[in-house]
Formats: sequence, C-alpha cells, structure tokens
Amino acid sequence: MAGKTDDNIEELEVLTYDGLRLRVGRTSETELEGIIKEGGRRGEIYRQLKSLRDRYAELIRRRYPKIPRRVSGYNLDQLLPENGFHVARALVGTEGTCVTVLEATTRLVYSPPVRSLLVLGYPDVFTAGDHVGEILAHQPIGLEGLDDRLIADMKKKGLHPEDLVLLPEGGGWLLVEFGGESKQEADEQAHKLMEALKKQGSPPSMKLFDDPKQEKMVWTIRESGLGATAFVPGAKVTWEGWEDSAVPPEKIGGYLRDLRKLLDKYDYGCDLYGHFGQGCIHTRIDFDGL
Repeated sequence: MAGKTDDNIEELEVLTYDGLRLRVGRTSETELEGIIKEGGRRGEIYRQLKSLRDRYAELIRRRYPKIPRRVSGYNLDQLLPENGFHVARALVGTEGTCVTVLEATTRLVYSPPVRSLLVLGYPDVFTAGDHVGEILAHQPIGLEGLDDRLIADMKKKGLHPEDLVLLPEGGGWLLVEFGGESKQEADEQAHKLMEALKKQGSPPSMKLFDDPKQEKMVWTIRESGLGATAFVPGAKVTWEGWEDSAVPPEKIGGYLRDLRKLLDKYDYGCDLYGHFGQGCIHTRIDFDGL
C-alpha cells in the first residue's frame, strides 16, 4: 500500500564526510546542468553522479529487477532521467556509506481507519503463492503468507494455541487485509474477493473475521514467525542468512517450490512465511546440521 521508503522520500538534508551540508531531491536536467556549471564541491558531486548514471544507464534499465521489494544495494535507478535524477531517493538505503542524513521530507500515505481480515487456506504454501497475483488484483492493503511448518513449530513451542484454532483448513495460508472508511466498505471488498474465488474449480477455504479481538489473535500468529522458528524443542538450531529474499509477487509459488527443492537436496529444513504481497520471504535455516 505505502511502497518502499525511497518511494516516499521527497527531499533529504545531508552532510558529506568532508563537511558539505546540502539539500537534495528531484533534479531536472536543466537544474542538473546548472548545478554542475556552478562548480564547487556540490557541482563536482553532481557531475560525478551524472557521469556514473550516463555510463551505466542502459545496464541499470536492463538489469535492475522490477520488484516491489528491491531494497538491496544502491538505488542508481533513481538517477535515471525518467526518474528525475532524484538524489534523495538514490541515497535511501545507503546506510551511512555516502552521507549522514540530518533531515527528511516525506510523503504522507493515507491509512484506512477500518480494516477487515480474510484468511485463505490452501493445500500448501506453494499453492498459496501461486494465487498471490490473483489476490493482489483485488487491491488489499496487506497480504501475508505462512506455511504449515511454521504452525507446527508454534505448536511445539506452545505459542498461542488458542489463536491457531482460528485458521481455516489448509497447509498454507494467506492473510488478506482490506481497508475502508467503514467496516461495511472493507467487508465488501473482502466479499468480492470471496465470490471471485468461489467461482474457481478448487477454491481455498475462507474465513472472514468480524471480531477485532480474533483479528488481532490471527495477526499474532504471523507476527510470531521469528520467535516460532528459533530454538524449536527437539529440532536443529536455525540461523538467519536467507532473510528477506525477494521475487516478483506473481512468481512466489514457483520460487518457494525451487527453494524447498534446493533445501531438501542438502537436507536443510526451514519454515516459509513473509510479506507475500511484496514478494518478500522470511525463513531461518538449520545450516550445517547444528
């Protein structure tokens, strides 16, 4: 719904390592040429950024993945002319390696005051992933996914047993959230999706929650993912190392199948869950058989 951080930054006031303080943001080509002609340290920085952009522009256009969760590396695509030579957005995610951020000007994103939660149960998490693109077409404001192994680990650790019974039948689940100005508006969006799914040959199990307390309990299941997968009784120790892998949302099903196949090949185990609407997968893997 809100996009990545760089989608919402308009300007930054920054300090360079050599003490230059400047405000950066969107820059037209005319403004860019003017800054370079002015010279000085600011002009030199912009000149080098333009040179870097011009040298690699076509490679950036061709190779930078067009996925909603691309947050690794430097945002060189924000320096392209079609993106407004946006130096502020190019700096987002550089984690202090280029500048120190002193101030940020951001966009405000509307947050619907009322939410409705629809949980869909599929035979497995791979099938759930196959249907992410279809669900996104109905414009939910949130779409999370989790697998049966996560639920099994929660049961082993005794985490939220009263919450787990709320899930509809299945071996992989999608938590679909809709928003509106009223409960009726949010529920209507959920019902439209449910009606569309019922017309399929093998629709998922469905459960639309109307009790805010139960909605919170279901979200607790998803939010407990990290705690549920760490130090499970009787299981190998799991480790970070494959956190936040990202793919196009419409390819989640195939990606998860390939990932599980690779892990099975080397006898590694893990639970699979994450921000499926953004194509972002979380997991902890029992590397090295420890």
